[in-house]
Amino acid sequence: MKHKLKRTLATLLAVLMLVGLLAPSALGNQRHPFTDVNQNAPYNNAVQFLWERGIMVGTSDTQFSPNATLTRAMLATIVYRVAGEPQTAFRSVFSDVPSGRWYSVPVTWANDAGIVQGVGGGRFAPDDRLTREQLAAMMHRYAVSRGDNVSVPANVTAPAGTSGWATNYVRWAIHNGFISTSNPSAHASRAETANFVYRFMNQGTTPPTGNIDTLTRNGATFRDLERQGFSRREIQGAFERELIRLVNNYRATHGLWAFTANDTLGNVARLRAEESLVNHSFTHVSETTGLEHTAHFNQITGLRIEFAGENLSGGQITPQGALDAWLRSPPHRYPIMTGAPGVSWDRLTRIGAGFDFGENQPDWDNHTRFALWFSTADY
Repeated sequence: MKHKLKRTLATLLAVLMLVGLLAPSALGNQRHPFTDVNQNAPYNNAVQFLWERGIMVGTSDTQFSPNATLTRAMLATIVYRVAGEPQTAFRSVFSDVPSGRWYSVPVTWANDAGIVQGVGGGRFAPDDRLTREQLAAMMHRYAVSRGDNVSVPANVTAPAGTSGWATNYVRWAIHNGFISTSNPSAHASRAETANFVYRFMNQGTTPPTGNIDTLTRNGATFRDLERQGFSRREIQGAFERELIRLVNNYRATHGLWAFTANDTLGNVARLRAEESLVNHSFTHVSETTGLEHTAHFNQITGLRIEFAGENLSGGQITPQGALDAWLRSPPHRYPIMTGAPGVSWDRLTRIGAGFDFGENQPDWDNHTRFALWFSTADY
């Protein structure tokens, strides 16, 4: 009777995992919500990247307004977010930037850092529309403030129509591919700004140096680590270790025991991440074995396990992003929270993580795959 009950509970658990994990809205694959940004648009990746990080958000829940222009206050706020929102106390620097506005602290910080200046008469003009050369100027000053190399070859010239004061800023932006060579004094659109900031964050800066696990823990993306010279296997290992660390840290904040990292589960998870990415799929049925979860595990390992469960995520570029996506989805959060009140899966004790990433793939979903596997301890 006890054995039969055990088998029944295991079967029910497998069914619940399958139903939850196959829900399309719960795959951890979080596209931006903007209906006016076509997935094939040349600025789509920039919008996705900045939206994920809260650096640029929409003009509404579903609109990004790519052709609209930005204001000076908006760009000051964007740069402030790129910098990690440094702790800053508001100071009355400009007569038209009062306390309590959404841009008050960002403008204070940007002024203190030498990134923004006034327009004269003690004013900042926060609502004035931003030009491309003003965009280049603010981003250049931010690069200088954090010690980036902003040198430009002498043969790089600014296009006709560039304001004299903006020449060096525009030359720098053109040299690094942040803006085009046409009409720098025109107003900058939100799409142009997104592309500029995206390219600046991903191509125009010196990549960080240090231990790969430390860099990963500090939020380096897989592209950051790739530019740093780390191999694919090194990046996969670092992301997998960090994902397990983050899961156990999250569990610890809820008074739950730590999962035990298991190499066998980890190998299976990595194979599933690689397999899913190659096939551009999110199915929990393996394209290799035609099996799912427990049966798949048993066939490729030759072991006999009573239960295995899987979370899959795509489109995320850091382990923290993958975990956050799963935590937003109840079916995915459920196994992560094994042992919590109302979560009866107290027999899950082992964990393995897998990660893989693609090369220059235009479809954001197919940049990455994270896989998280859970199991009982009966093998």
